[in-house]
Amino acid sequence: MAKKRPVLGDAVHAEAFQLFRLLGFDSLTAALGIEGEEEDEVQYMAGMSMGRALVRRGRVRAHGPDEAHGLDGLMASFGELYRRMGLGIIEYRKGEDGSLIVSVAECAGCHGAEFVDRPICFVEAGLLCGLLSEALGGEYTAREHKCIGGKGDEVCEFIITRVSA
Repeated sequence: MAKKRPVLGDAVHAEAFQLFRLLGFDSLTAALGIEGEEEDEVQYMAGMSMGRALVRRGRVRAHGPDEAHGLDGLMASFGELYRRMGLGIIEYRKGEDGSLIVSVAECAGCHGAEFVDRPICFVEAGLLCGLLSEALGGEYTAREHKCIGGKGDEVCEFIITRVSA
Protein backbone atom coordinates (compact mmCIF):
# COMPACT_ATOMS: atom_id res chain seq x y z
CA MET A 1 0.00 0.00 0.00
CA ALA A 2 1.45 3.33 -1.08
CA LYS A 3 1.72 6.09 1.49
CA LYS A 4 -0.90 8.73 0.96
CA ARG A 5 0.57 11.09 3.57
CA PRO A 6 4.08 11.85 2.35
CA VAL A 7 4.79 14.51 4.97
CA LEU A 8 3.02 13.22 8.09
CA GLY A 9 3.46 9.50 7.39
CA ASP A 10 1.22 6.71 8.67
CA ALA A 11 1.34 7.54 12.37
CA VAL A 12 -1.31 9.56 14.18
CA HIS A 13 -0.48 11.09 17.54
CA ALA A 14 -2.26 9.34 20.45
CA GLU A 15 -3.69 12.65 21.61
CA ALA A 16 -5.37 13.20 18.22
CA PHE A 17 -6.76 9.66 18.23
CA GLN A 18 -8.14 10.16 21.71
CA LEU A 19 -9.60 13.60 20.95
CA PHE A 20 -11.53 12.46 17.89
CA ARG A 21 -12.68 9.28 19.60
CA LEU A 22 -13.99 11.12 22.64
CA LEU A 23 -15.58 13.89 20.57
CA GLY A 24 -17.25 11.30 18.38
CA PHE A 25 -18.77 9.40 21.28
CA ASP A 26 -19.71 12.60 23.12
CA SER A 27 -21.50 13.90 20.01
CA LEU A 28 -23.26 10.60 19.37
CA THR A 29 -24.47 10.07 22.93
CA ALA A 30 -25.57 13.72 23.25
CA ALA A 31 -27.53 13.48 19.99
CA LEU A 32 -29.23 10.31 21.24
CA GLY A 33 -29.88 11.75 24.71
CA ILE A 34 -27.76 9.06 26.36
CA GLU A 35 -26.08 9.82 29.69
CA GLY A 36 -24.14 8.16 32.51
CA GLU A 37 -23.56 4.42 32.44
CA GLU A 38 -25.46 4.13 29.18
CA GLU A 39 -22.63 6.09 27.54
CA ASP A 40 -20.21 3.38 28.68
CA GLU A 41 -22.48 0.71 27.16
CA VAL A 42 -22.57 2.55 23.81
CA GLN A 43 -18.75 2.55 23.75
CA TYR A 44 -18.64 -1.15 24.73
CA MET A 45 -21.09 -2.10 21.96
CA ALA A 46 -19.18 -0.02 19.40
CA GLY A 47 -15.98 -1.82 20.40
CA MET A 48 -17.70 -5.19 20.10
CA SER A 49 -18.86 -4.33 16.60
CA MET A 50 -15.33 -3.23 15.65
CA GLY A 51 -13.81 -6.45 17.03
CA ARG A 52 -16.23 -8.60 15.04
CA ALA A 53 -15.53 -6.55 11.90
CA LEU A 54 -11.75 -6.97 12.27
CA VAL A 55 -12.19 -10.74 12.16
CA ARG A 56 -14.84 -10.76 9.41
CA ARG A 57 -12.67 -8.55 7.21
CA GLY A 58 -9.58 -10.69 7.78
CA ARG A 59 -7.55 -8.02 9.59
CA VAL A 60 -7.20 -10.35 12.60
CA ARG A 61 -7.16 -14.13 12.27
CA ALA A 62 -7.23 -17.13 14.57
CA HIS A 63 -4.96 -19.97 13.50
CA GLY A 64 -4.86 -23.45 14.94
CA PRO A 65 -6.60 -26.80 15.07
CA ASP A 66 -8.58 -26.14 18.24
CA GLU A 67 -9.79 -23.29 20.44
CA ALA A 68 -6.58 -23.16 22.53
CA HIS A 69 -4.40 -22.82 19.44
CA GLY A 70 -6.96 -20.55 17.81
CA LEU A 71 -6.76 -18.28 20.85
CA ASP A 72 -2.98 -18.11 20.60
CA GLY A 73 -3.15 -17.24 16.91
CA LEU A 74 -5.93 -14.72 17.43
CA MET A 75 -4.11 -12.89 20.22
CA ALA A 76 -0.82 -12.92 18.28
CA SER A 77 -2.55 -11.50 15.21
CA PHE A 78 -4.46 -8.89 17.21
CA GLY A 79 -1.40 -7.96 19.27
CA GLU A 80 0.66 -7.41 16.14
CA LEU A 81 -2.03 -5.22 14.56
CA TYR A 82 -2.59 -3.22 17.75
CA ARG A 83 1.11 -2.57 18.20
CA ARG A 84 1.68 -1.70 14.54
CA MET A 85 -1.16 0.84 14.74
CA GLY A 86 0.38 2.33 17.89
CA LEU A 87 -2.70 1.57 20.01
CA GLY A 88 -0.95 -0.46 22.70
CA ILE A 89 1.09 -3.53 23.57
CA ILE A 90 -1.01 -6.65 24.17
CA GLU A 91 -0.13 -9.52 26.49
CA TYR A 92 -2.47 -12.26 27.69
CA ARG A 93 -2.63 -15.21 30.01
CA LYS A 94 -5.19 -17.69 31.29
CA GLY A 95 -6.62 -17.03 34.73
CA GLU A 96 -6.86 -19.79 37.34
CA ASP A 97 -10.64 -19.80 36.90
CA GLY A 98 -10.42 -20.30 33.12
CA SER A 99 -10.86 -16.62 32.32
CA LEU A 100 -8.64 -14.80 29.87
CA ILE A 101 -6.64 -11.89 31.27
CA VAL A 102 -5.54 -9.35 28.67
CA SER A 103 -3.13 -6.53 29.52
CA VAL A 104 -2.66 -3.46 27.36
CA ALA A 105 0.48 -1.44 28.02
CA GLU A 106 0.74 2.08 26.60
CA CYS A 107 -3.02 2.13 25.88
CA ALA A 108 -3.82 4.87 23.37
CA GLY A 109 -7.48 4.79 24.38
CA CYS A 110 -6.89 6.27 27.82
CA HIS A 111 -3.37 7.68 27.63
CA GLY A 112 -3.38 11.09 29.25
CA ALA A 113 -7.02 10.85 30.35
CA GLU A 114 -8.24 12.59 33.46
CA PHE A 115 -8.00 10.45 36.62
CA VAL A 116 -11.56 9.44 37.57
CA ASP A 117 -10.76 6.49 39.88
CA ARG A 118 -12.53 3.97 37.64
CA PRO A 119 -11.79 2.08 34.44
CA ILE A 120 -12.68 3.95 31.25
CA CYS A 121 -11.62 1.67 28.36
CA PHE A 122 -15.08 0.47 27.36
CA VAL A 123 -14.30 0.42 23.64
CA GLU A 124 -11.30 -1.84 24.26
CA ALA A 125 -13.34 -4.19 26.49
CA GLY A 126 -15.96 -4.55 23.77
CA LEU A 127 -13.30 -4.89 21.08
CA LEU A 128 -11.74 -7.87 22.84
CA CYS A 129 -15.12 -9.59 23.30
CA GLY A 130 -16.06 -8.99 19.67
CA LEU A 131 -12.78 -10.50 18.46
CA LEU A 132 -13.19 -13.60 20.60
CA SER A 133 -16.87 -14.09 19.76
CA GLU A 134 -16.38 -13.77 16.02
CA ALA A 135 -13.18 -15.83 15.80
CA LEU A 136 -13.84 -18.57 18.37
CA GLY A 137 -17.63 -18.61 18.67
CA GLY A 138 -19.69 -18.09 21.79
CA GLU A 139 -20.28 -14.89 23.69
CA TYR A 140 -17.82 -13.21 26.04
CA THR A 141 -17.93 -10.46 28.60
CA ALA A 142 -15.04 -8.30 29.78
CA ARG A 143 -14.44 -6.32 32.93
CA GLU A 144 -11.58 -3.86 33.07
CA HIS A 145 -10.09 -3.86 36.56
CA LYS A 146 -6.88 -1.92 35.89
CA CYS A 147 -6.77 1.26 33.82
CA ILE A 148 -3.82 3.51 33.02
CA GLY A 149 -5.80 6.69 32.41
CA GLY A 150 -8.86 6.24 34.59
CA LYS A 151 -7.19 4.74 37.67
CA GLY A 152 -3.48 5.46 37.30
CA ASP A 153 -2.45 1.80 36.93
CA GLU A 154 0.64 0.65 35.02
CA VAL A 155 -1.45 -1.21 32.41
CA CYS A 156 -5.05 -1.56 31.40
CA GLU A 157 -6.14 -5.08 32.26
CA PHE A 158 -9.29 -6.93 31.30
CA ILE A 159 -10.74 -10.12 32.73
CA ILE A 160 -12.69 -11.87 30.00
CA THR A 161 -15.05 -14.77 30.59
CA ARG A 162 -17.04 -16.89 28.18
CA VAL A 163 -20.74 -16.61 29.00
CA SER A 164 -22.19 -18.91 26.31
CA ALA A 165 -21.01 -21.45 23.79
